Amino acid sequence: MSRRLFAGDSSGMVFESGWVPERALPVGAVKSALPPIPPAMQSQRSRNNQLLLAAALQIEDDIRQAIARYGAGRIGVIVGTSTSGIDEASESMASWLRDKTFPDDYDYRQQELGAPANFLAGWLQLSGPAYVISTACTS
Repeated sequence: MSRRLFAGDSSGMVFESGWVPERALPVGAVKSALPPIPPAMQSQRSRNNQLLLAAALQIEDDIRQAIARYGAGRIGVIVGTSTSGIDEASESMASWLRDKTFPDDYDYRQQELGAPANFLAGWLQLSGPAYVISTACTS
């Protein structure tokens, strides 16, 4: 992806308004349907985790082979993100300000920085280290 962007190929990008006043900016936007979060993991439901799950599903066979070879305790999860359920947190805060109640499906853990790594480790049933590197909106 970076090679294409640095070569001037922005075919994977779309221009969207609303991020900066009076400007449309190129963003990488996923508009297609995302896989659902498994029922047993609904407390970790966020668009961020759905994006992560969509990516993980593409390499799941390789991940499962590594788990079989090395064991669940010797596989770690390290991901970078600038958001961790921020959209769900924003919607929940708006609900609180409007109605003084949080939505029934809101869980603070959705927006914690470590949420994506914890979600992926849980989905894969890994017991190795799980870390998130904050990219602070650089992504």
